[in-house]
Amino acid sequence: MKISEEDLKNIFKSNKPSLNRARVVADGQPVKMFKTGKKFSEIKSLRKKILKIHSADNKKSGFKKDRFVIFFLRTLFFWGIIGFFIIGLFNYPAYYDRIKWSYYVDYLNQRLPAVPDQLPKIKDDALKLPGKIPTIEGVNNNRLTISKISVDAPVIWDIDQNNILTRLTDGVVHYMGTSHPGEGGNVFIVGHSSNYFWIASDYSSIFSLLDKLEKGDRIEITRNLKKYFYDVKDKRIVNPDEVSYLQNTPAETLTLMTCWPVGTSIDRLIIQAELVYTSY
Repeated sequence: MKISEEDLKNIFKSNKPSLNRARVVADGQPVKMFKTGKKFSEIKSLRKKILKIHSADNKKSGFKKDRFVIFFLRTLFFWGIIGFFIIGLFNYPAYYDRIKWSYYVDYLNQRLPAVPDQLPKIKDDALKLPGKIPTIEGVNNNRLTISKISVDAPVIWDIDQNNILTRLTDGVVHYMGTSHPGEGGNVFIVGHSSNYFWIASDYSSIFSLLDKLEKGDRIEITRNLKKYFYDVKDKRIVNPDEVSYLQNTPAETLTLMTCWPVGTSIDRLIIQAELVYTSY
């Protein structure tokens, strides 16, 4: 049988304690007799105990919810750290390039260290055969150079779509069917912004800093001993399905493309530059 707070108030609403007994009715039923002469301090103490138990139950229920939220947040944080570490490990050359940029350019306000010049290589077998003229690789010097972001890479020309990914380990790749420097139209070249660390290549993160280019920055292509100079005119991020940037252009345009953001292939970063002049 339960006694409500209202019943307790009715019992002890008199300010004058009495030694008489009174029958208490709760929920329409008679209950055990109480002496109304008990001190009010005892009743207050009883009320406090009841309220304390009720409060403890509420806290216990809330504590369970709080523990679940804390557990969820800790788990999310833990797996976030693990995921960040894995992504960083898989793409550390690209992230290393970006850290260098932050240190030299943003912090020290200096240019990135220059890329060491790569001299033409002479094949060893030619030196062993008397009377044979040594074959020198790289004399035509087909290269893409962007001094601002320390890019210096060989250009592999006229590669079809099915073989682009394979040839990107050798440098940057020219998309077959687009123009060549000096022919006018759209010269389309792609390169890696990042790649898995276990794939051996000097060009796995060649375009990791491509987003640092701004309007007016200089890009240089050397092909067949002739130099072509382009100035950046546009930069944008597009959906992978966007193909309009492959179309031909009225004026000669150099288009560079890479996956973006670094470490993902969610979008594509596009840089377009216009031909300024050529030299021999």
